Amino acid sequence: MKAVKTIGTDSESTTILRVWASLGTPGVSWNPVAKMVRAAEVQAERLESRLIELLENSDEVLSRISLCEPLFADAGLNRWLTEDREEAYSDWLEWILGQLQLLQGGAANILSVLGIADSDIVAGCESREFKIVREYYMQWGRLDLLLTIDDFLILVIEVKKYSAEASDTAKQKGYYEWLRKQHFRHLKALLLVPDAAELEYENFSRLLWEDVCIRLRRLLPELQKGIGPVKAAMFVAFISAVETNLLNLVAPEHADSVERISYARTIKHIEKYLRGSVA
Repeated sequence: MKAVKTIGTDSESTTILRVWASLGTPGVSWNPVAKMVRAAEVQAERLESRLIELLENSDEVLSRISLCEPLFADAGLNRWLTEDREEAYSDWLEWILGQLQLLQGGAANILSVLGIADSDIVAGCESREFKIVREYYMQWGRLDLLLTIDDFLILVIEVKKYSAEASDTAKQKGYYEWLRKQHFRHLKALLLVPDAAELEYENFSRLLWEDVCIRLRRLLPELQKGIGPVKAAMFVAFISAVETNLLNLVAPEHADSVERISYARTIKHIEKYLRGSVA
């Protein structure tokens, strides 16, 4: 039987193994990586300093009316809602919208928070009240929130915890078909989401949680006077829950090393609120 010829001698194999081993020997400097990490830490510290300044300014203003900065609130509500379904948020939102109608202006306050600025609709809703129904059942499914004023206006709000792209928005097509058949002078359909790339989804206009929270923040002084400090504090808790759980905003005292990357987004949000620049 003919022997199989091996490639290389034992000494050659040993030499190859030694070369491979040498390739794995630590010889690369980690100094550039360390410098990058330090630069990131310096940037995070700078952002943290700016964020603390903004939050303290906001807290100082709200403390004058016996409230606090929502991101400083630790009422436990954010933990209760962390894993809850969208129904929990639509339930709270129903209460929020109902309380807004108790202020001077009635239904117009709801339109303002929802970003509806059509002059005919605003004028027609002044000093009137919406009938608000949650989980309204119809042939195509269940509407999260249905708001109506006589035969003047019908408004549907679909509430989402995740971005429009990550949510099931196809069902809104049936919802809108149903909406078009209702006998109202005006109709509106809103998709309330943390984020969305498009302006409309199956004829539902995009409404961002961020803008809703900012508008509610700016109403807190009026709310404290109109519905009292206890209910106004519940608004603070709701804002805190949405900003913490859905928008992933953080206050420095609650942030870990990973969440510090959210500082820039939180700064932008608070600056927008303090400037009052909401469309």
